[in-house]
Amino acid sequence: MKRIALPFYATVLASISVLISSCADFLDVKPNRSWVVPNSAQDFQAILDDNTDNMNKWRTPVLIEVSSDDYYLTENDWKSIGDATTRNTYVWASDIFEGDVKEGAVAAWSHPYGCVFRANYVLEGIQKIKRTPNTVVQLNQIEGSALFYRSWAFHQLAQLFCKPYHSNTADSDLGLPIRLESDITLKSKRASVQNTYSRIIEDLKAGARLLPETPVVKTRPGKSAAYGLLARVYLQMGDYEQAYRYADSCLLIQPTLIDYNEIDLTLNQTFMQFNEEVIFHSLMVASPALMDNRINIDSVLYVSYAANDLRKQAFFRDNNGKIIFKGSYSGLSVNLFGGIATDEIYLIRAEAAARLGLIEQANQDLNTLMAHRKDASHWNAGYENNQAKLLRRIVDERRKELILRGIRWGDLRRYTNTEFAHPIYRKLGSSEFQLLPGGDGYVLPIPHEVVEINNLQQNP
Repeated sequence: MKRIALPFYATVLASISVLISSCADFLDVKPNRSWVVPNSAQDFQAILDDNTDNMNKWRTPVLIEVSSDDYYLTENDWKSIGDATTRNTYVWASDIFEGDVKEGAVAAWSHPYGCVFRANYVLEGIQKIKRTPNTVVQLNQIEGSALFYRSWAFHQLAQLFCKPYHSNTADSDLGLPIRLESDITLKSKRASVQNTYSRIIEDLKAGARLLPETPVVKTRPGKSAAYGLLARVYLQMGDYEQAYRYADSCLLIQPTLIDYNEIDLTLNQTFMQFNEEVIFHSLMVASPALMDNRINIDSVLYVSYAANDLRKQAFFRDNNGKIIFKGSYSGLSVNLFGGIATDEIYLIRAEAAARLGLIEQANQDLNTLMAHRKDASHWNAGYENNQAKLLRRIVDERRKELILRGIRWGDLRRYTNTEFAHPIYRKLGSSEFQLLPGGDGYVLPIPHEVVEINNLQQNP
């Protein structure tokens, strides 16, 4: 990651960080007029693309993964978690915060809105800089990045605090407070789910027009990242034509897959940070529920990997009978990868193609991915002509490929009205918990203080 060493930029970053620290959810904070005011392209670059700690690192809300069914906890391990928000999210409780408004408790809300604030601050600031032949390319790229980061944050928030997108109810379902200005004294109000997704799409399309095809570093977005996120968003909306279109556009720029036959599967951390499949790098906040000493990989998921499936060795290791996940594209053991990678995009294009009846294309994409995942000496390309069976196979491979990426929760949400809807369960000792398709547990409550200050309507 590129680091800014000059004292002036450090002052700029510190000023912006203080402004939104713990109150990025637009609570009652007033800016200090004595702080350094950014006034050049370099200043705004420092706030945004070069500010990786605040725009990439720990920015994907980990509650997206805490809620999902890729893993389970024992009762003792669950009880040993000191963070009430994590414990309550694990069992889909109605009040996950229990009145706690500390930064750690409300990070799933405040961290993404911190990114929204920075993006808005930059978008406003660069409009005051005159575009010249020497600055226009850089300013366009900064504007495109700001639009991407804002849409990225809104999308993450929507997966936790809004109902899943359904076209017949999206106009009436409660969406996010859509903040398009940096003035934190303004009150927030919730848009609809339809307007929330429309804003995400509008920002991404506008950003894609301004961004380079591929960025100089993977912590910055390029057209490939914008197209990849558009493909993910449209898939969640059930717009398979657009999901196919943008997945295809993304793969035209970045089609590379890692051949698991050619990597060392015995490493404790299999993958390097910024590996060749990574399109956009983002990390989840570390969660006590997902630490190696607590997490247990879902046993049904684990045994579903075939003997010739190299992902079983690449993703997991046996630690005295306990199956540990080691396959994060973050290259780290603590912070999980929550960004965009080419394997996801192949699976999006395959699913969209299958749903559109493009059977040949769907089989081709699935075989391309599997050729890089299966033992080359024990695998032959397959072909499934039945649309329903092909879709089931793609969905199954998606589950095995994208484990602990922050994607499974969004999949469970979008399956609500499809043939793949099913309840998920937790068991802690003698207590059992069930989350039904479309249940209220698929929408987290907004932090209480945010609701009170802005007079927002709370989720059910």
